Amino acid sequence: MTKEYPAWIDDCARSIHQAFVGMTPADWGPLHFFECYRALNSTFIAKLYDAVTALKEAGVTPEEAVKRFASPSGFRAVFYFAILEYGLSDHTHGKEAREVFDYFNEILQRMFKRDIWAIKSNIIHTDEVIKKLESTVQWANANPDIARSVARLGNSASALSYSLYRDYYVAESQEVYGPYDLGDDATLIIKHYPKLRPTALWQSAESFEQTDIKIYLMYRNIGFKCEFIGMHTLYEGDLMTSLEKYAVEIDGVYHNDPQAIKQKMEYIGELAVEQWKQYESMSKEDIKNKFLEWVCHAYKEFFELASMDWHPTYQMYAAFKGKDIPDRLILDGWPPYEEYVNSPDWEVYWLRELYAE
Repeated sequence: MTKEYPAWIDDCARSIHQAFVGMTPADWGPLHFFECYRALNSTFIAKLYDAVTALKEAGVTPEEAVKRFASPSGFRAVFYFAILEYGLSDHTHGKEAREVFDYFNEILQRMFKRDIWAIKSNIIHTDEVIKKLESTVQWANANPDIARSVARLGNSASALSYSLYRDYYVAESQEVYGPYDLGDDATLIIKHYPKLRPTALWQSAESFEQTDIKIYLMYRNIGFKCEFIGMHTLYEGDLMTSLEKYAVEIDGVYHNDPQAIKQKMEYIGELAVEQWKQYESMSKEDIKNKFLEWVCHAYKEFFELASMDWHPTYQMYAAFKGKDIPDRLILDGWPPYEEYVNSPDWEVYWLRELYAE
């Protein structure tokens, strides 16, 4: 392709390709993700277009819209999912898709301070904010035993995230920010678990004690990078011995005592176990409907900002009705980069075509 298109498309393609190469072979569920978006055939893009149009007419800027996404990586992921939906569609709604993507790109540019598509980092804080956090967070000294306890708490929160959002939308409630250079070989990593009490998705979440968990980790002499979303982390070094300070903040309250951390870890782990059991009684149609809810719930506050109902539309349900979507997405690998970006079998080709001039 010799036509011109925005530079961000190549950044997006590079990030997505790198991530899938790292994630495959893979076996994900529930449902075959690509076939779900093929079935939607731009019916969700139509809902997004209505929201973007309403926000523009109301004078709502991308700066304001940024605040409606609790997980920045979650937004980056659903932006890609919208691109994927368009790529797998019949391409008759290009105007609507481009309006949505332009607005989303403006949000993305304001959400991240650099490395917008997370080629190697996930940076949402300015240097000034990091300096303030370094001095205001209620730090506690770490040792290997505490490092393991804090890691177990993170594992429990991750398990709960997966039980609530499953494989495709887990970034909605599982984030990692960084790396932030504190000088003298010290690195700050922030693990963030927002939206851990999604009562609009699950009635069972009404009884959950926590909504938001942040774990601040100050390491010495480690390496860190991530791919596409913050939780796709790659570390160098011994995280148990390199952790010097930590802080655990749950809904604005610090819980740094090792016994308190243990209790929270056990409680959240039990929630995850009970949440997973709910899937045992769900039919295939129940899962399909829940998938549509996951798709829309990721934008719940965005739709509400546009004075719209966040739930799936009639058109989305109709698009899924009667479609025999496989239970799992199994990927043995990912195509080479040049094939991925130039073949009409993949979404980047259609994204470039959409913008080509």
